[in-house]
Amino acid sequence: MGDELRTAVLLLVVGLIVSQLAVRTRRLQAVTVTDAARMSSLQGTVRLAEDGGSPEAVVEYVRRELVGLLGLRGCRFEYGTSLAAQAGAALDTAGLPHQV
Repeated sequence: MGDELRTAVLLLVVGLIVSQLAVRTRRLQAVTVTDAARMSSLQGTVRLAEDGGSPEAVVEYVRRELVGLLGLRGCRFEYGTSLAAQAGAALDTAGLPHQV
């Protein structure tokens, strides 16, 4: 009777391990598919910009991608200074904020 019990417990443990590996594999596949779609979208933007697409065409392409990716109702592009440029302008040469 002891051998049968050990066999049953061992089969249960192996079954649980295989189930967990299957779940992990499915999650990794989903992440891989999502990452591939995002990379494809990014490559499309780069190709459009490299091919000399007009700024309006690039902005429209990125707008459509953002709406689809983030599930937005819409979005818009506003010309101006980037936040990074604004932050960089507020730093002195040592990388510290200017004294006010």
